[in-house]
Amino acid sequence: MRLAQHNGAIEVVVRDDGCGFDPECPCDGFGLVGMRERIALAGGSMRVSSHAGGPTTIEALVPAERP
Repeated sequence: MRLAQHNGAIEVVVRDDGCGFDPECPCDGFGLVGMRERIALAGGSMRVSSHAGGPTTIEALVPAERP
């Protein structure tokens, strides 16, 4: 996990050593959907990188201050 502040934004990066998944496949849960919605409400963005058999990385970027 990494947490940093730069260029007026807060960056959070979380990476696991799990078995991965296809981020394009539909899922039954609301975990990633809920995270993406909450980050968007704060004016930020989220990216998920994963593939079967490898690690998953979630990167979120949120403005440090709201206008």
